[in-house]
Amino acid sequence: MTGAGQSLLSLGFAVAIGLLVGLERGWTGRGEDDGHRVAGIRTFGLLGLVGGVAGLMAEWIGLAIVALSGIVLIVGYWRQTAASDGQSATGAVAGLLVLGLSALAASGQPETALAGAAIVMFLLSSRQTLHKLVSDLTGQEIRAAAEFAIVALVLFPLAPDRGMGPFAAINPHHLLLVVVLVSGISFAGYLAGHHVSRAKGPILTAAVGALVSSTAVTAALARRMRGDGDETGGLRVSLLIASIIGGLRVLVLIAILAPAALANAAYAILPGLAILVAAAAWSGGGEAPATDEGPPVGNPLELGAAVTFAAIAALATVGARLASSTFGSSGSLIVYTATGMADVDAAVLAFSSLTIPEQAVLAGPALAAPVAANMLLKAVVTMILSRNRAGVVAALPLFACAAIIVFAAAIIWFRT
Repeated sequence: MTGAGQSLLSLGFAVAIGLLVGLERGWTGRGEDDGHRVAGIRTFGLLGLVGGVAGLMAEWIGLAIVALSGIVLIVGYWRQTAASDGQSATGAVAGLLVLGLSALAASGQPETALAGAAIVMFLLSSRQTLHKLVSDLTGQEIRAAAEFAIVALVLFPLAPDRGMGPFAAINPHHLLLVVVLVSGISFAGYLAGHHVSRAKGPILTAAVGALVSSTAVTAALARRMRGDGDETGGLRVSLLIASIIGGLRVLVLIAILAPAALANAAYAILPGLAILVAAAAWSGGGEAPATDEGPPVGNPLELGAAVTFAAIAALATVGARLASSTFGSSGSLIVYTATGMADVDAAVLAFSSLTIPEQAVLAGPALAAPVAANMLLKAVVTMILSRNRAGVVAALPLFACAAIIVFAAAIIWFRT
């Protein structure tokens, strides 16, 4: 492409960025009277053009153009703020971002600039959703998010990336990475359960609650079975859905932390989950009694929850290495199984610390055993807390799931 053609294409990218953000700004301000909008789609399109021209000119001239345009934009919003109450600074920030992104597009990085514009538009268009989310958060949740930020943004980058402790089994950097990852996934489920799904029905509530802890969801549903008489079909389906989601969550975690072991783990775990799917379909149709309660899970971003998870994972990692050196592979399998009773995620993290050859040998049994143990735990919890025939009926698929997983894992074990 000729130089002129490339310059025109760069200007096109820059204008597209301005129009993209301006579309959202114009739609948001569509109800305002004429003369009360500082910038709409036309103005943002022109801002994109100005940024594009600046990006094509000499460096100091371009910077001067962007700076002067930014000053004009800020003064315009400042005067509008003085003339009317409640003027948001969001438009001014969006305008400055358009100037910067359009200049970036014209200076040779259009992909990055367009991605930035898409993110800006998404954030602007999510105003009501984000405001509701923030207004629904409690002070305790905000504090937990701040503690999580310290772990994710301060401790994690500074943690040494090498094996430490007994058998050099604990890598602090890897451990904190998984804490951040698991806590982030769990917190997304926590927010969905507490602020989105509560009004959507118990099955969806159980599903999103299982992203945090399927065991806690199972215990809560089993307690409700105790007093709901014959109306337990919906509760049974919700309980099974929670275990299905919990099992799939484990497979996703394995895919991230130990991808070399995913195939064997899936061969062992998915047949058991298929039993739960069949049982849920067979039990379907019933509607669980309504409740105003949210998912029975704590905030996974709280520092105490993160420390507990890290401690369990570290103990499991060291314990598996110790058991393996003393009793061979069977010893580490026992440790992973016991860990799965407390926290399946911690067992996956402990397994991910193994070398690739070790993972290849233990992949199926070492990752399937914790899931099977957790299914057995939930089956026993269901029977104990429900105290009736409905609880026994709900627990049977969990027992069958655990048995199928163990059987599939045994086949993989003897074939490798």
